[in-house]
Amino acid sequence: MENYQPISLLYGNNAFLELKERIGKAKNRACITTFIASDEEKTRELLSSASPDLKEKRIIADTYSATRYIRLQPQYNGFDITYERKWHIPQFPFVSTGGKHAKVAIIDDYIFTGGMNMLDGRFPEEDIMIGYKNQEAANALHDAFFTRKGKPSGILYEDDKIKVIYDSGRPFESPCMKEAKRIAREAEKYLACTAPFPPLGLLGDIEKSGAKEKTLIIASELPGFDVNRCLGMFIKRYGKRNRLLLYPLLHAKIIASEKGVLLGSHNFFCPLVALGTEEIMVYSENEKLISDVSEYCNMLKEGAELFEA
Repeated sequence: MENYQPISLLYGNNAFLELKERIGKAKNRACITTFIASDEEKTRELLSSASPDLKEKRIIADTYSATRYIRLQPQYNGFDITYERKWHIPQFPFVSTGGKHAKVAIIDDYIFTGGMNMLDGRFPEEDIMIGYKNQEAANALHDAFFTRKGKPSGILYEDDKIKVIYDSGRPFESPCMKEAKRIAREAEKYLACTAPFPPLGLLGDIEKSGAKEKTLIIASELPGFDVNRCLGMFIKRYGKRNRLLLYPLLHAKIIASEKGVLLGSHNFFCPLVALGTEEIMVYSENEKLISDVSEYCNMLKEGAELFEA
C-alpha cells in the first residue's frame, strides 16, 4: 500500500481492508463519522487494529440509525464513541432527515469518503468510497466534523485534484445539490447517476441535460423501500422519457459525466426532504477517477434491469 494512488476508488470489503490497514499504521488520528453502525464484529475488528499509542481515536455515529442495530461502549480500544442527531421523525424511520448522514474517515493525512457506511456490513461489494492523501483536506474535514471550526456549509477544501463540499442541510441552500445540477447541465457526451432512491432533486436536471447518453440507476431491493409503491407515478413519468435501470441493493451516490465525478453521501433528494441532514461530497476531474467511475457504472448497467413503465 505504500504506492497509494492520490485518488483511489475502493469497493466493498477492499475498502474495509484498506481502512483497517491505514488505522493500524496511523500515528496521530483515526476519526470516523457514519450514519449506520450495524456490524459489531467488523466494527470491533476495525477499531482493534489501532495502536494503543494513537493520539486521537473518535467515532461519531447517527443516534437513531446506528443504535437501532448496535451500541458500543463509550470507550472501545481507546476510541471515544459518541452518538449525535439533530432530530428524528418516527413516522419515517429510513429517512435521513436531521441525521448524521455523512460518511468520512480521517486517518492521519488520508481521507476516505463515499456512500459506504464504514461500520455497516449489510451492503455488497458494489458500494464504494474514495481514498485521498492530503493534509490540508484532512484537516479541513477534521475541523468540520470533529472540532466544529469549519464553516457550516459550502466548500471545505479545493485544489487541482478535488473539491470537498460540506452540506449542513439548510433548506434550499444545498451546495452538494448545486454542484450536482451543474454537472448535469454541463454534460455533453454522457451523464450517469446512481442512487439508492430516485434522486428527486435531480430528475428535472437530468431530463433537461444535453448529454447524448443518459443513465439513471437506482436500487430495487433496499430494505423497507418499495420503488414502485412509494414513488411509482414519478418514476413511471421519468422512465417513459429516459433510460431507468434497477440494481439490487445499490447504495452508491454518484453523478458523473465525461468532465468530472461527484460522489459521497448525498442521496440527491430535494432540499426539504434532506432538511437538517449532514452530508459530504467530493468532486474531481481526475482522469483516472472519471475512467474508474465510468467502468463502475458500466458494471452496474450489465447487472441491472431496465425499468418498464
